[in-house]
Amino acid sequence: MNPRRVLSPPYGRRTFVDVVALLGPPGSGKSTLAMALTAERRDARVFRLREFAHQEAQTDHTVASALVGSRDPLGWLPDGVTTVLVRRALDGYASDGGVLLTESYPGTPNQARSLVRDLSRLGCRGGLIELAAPESVLLNRIQQRLVCAVCDPRRRRPAQPRLDEPGRCDSCGTELERRANDAPTVAARRLDRYQHYAPQTRAVLQASGLVCHTLDSTQDEPLLTAAALSAFRSLAPVHPSLPRKGIWPR
Repeated sequence: MNPRRVLSPPYGRRTFVDVVALLGPPGSGKSTLAMALTAERRDARVFRLREFAHQEAQTDHTVASALVGSRDPLGWLPDGVTTVLVRRALDGYASDGGVLLTESYPGTPNQARSLVRDLSRLGCRGGLIELAAPESVLLNRIQQRLVCAVCDPRRRRPAQPRLDEPGRCDSCGTELERRANDAPTVAARRLDRYQHYAPQTRAVLQASGLVCHTLDSTQDEPLLTAAALSAFRSLAPVHPSLPRKGIWPR
C-alpha cells in the first residue's frame, strides 16, 4: 500500500488522513501514553475496540450476541466481528477528519490485514507505535497497579496512592482497587496472547509499507512521552491550518 493523503474521499466526505496504531503488551502503559498523544492534537481521538463494541451493542443485536456469547477466556471477539466493527468506526469517524489512535488494535494478523485494506480503501495514511518491555517488568507493573473508580471511572490509568495510606487515592481519598484484567492468572494469559500474535501482526503492518516505531517503555515517563510524541508527530504531522490543542481550544 502506498499511504497518501486523499483530496476527494469516498462519497465526498473528509477522511482521517492519519491512523496510528498504538500497540504493546499489558503493563506497557498504552492508556497513559494515549492520553499524552491525543492531548497533542485537537483533531485526535482514541479508538478502543471493546468500548466501541459495547456502544454498538446497544442497537446491534449481532454485536450484543457476540459480546454475551464469547467463549474466549479473555473475552475477545472473533476477527470477523472485530473487523466489521473497526470498518464501521472508520467509516463513521471519516466525516470528521483528523487522526485516529487505535489503542491495542490490531491484535492479530487477520485484524492487521483488514485494517491495511481499510486504510487503502479510505486513502488514509497509517503507522505503528509499539511499546516494548521485559516480561518481568510488565508483570511487576501489573501486580503493583491499582486504579481509582472515582477519578477514573473507566479504570484505564494507574492511580497515585497516598504516601501515608498506599491503599487510597492521593487525589480523592477513595480506596483503590485492582482491575479484573490485572488478576495474576488473567494478566499472564493476556501477556502470552500478545507475545504470540505481536510478531505476525507487526510483520503484516510493516509489509504493507506502514512506518513502525518501537519504543522502550521501561525508560522514565518523561523520556518515553517525548519519544512517543516525536514518533506520533512524524506519523501524523499537524496540517498547517490546524493548531495544537493548547493553542486552539476545543
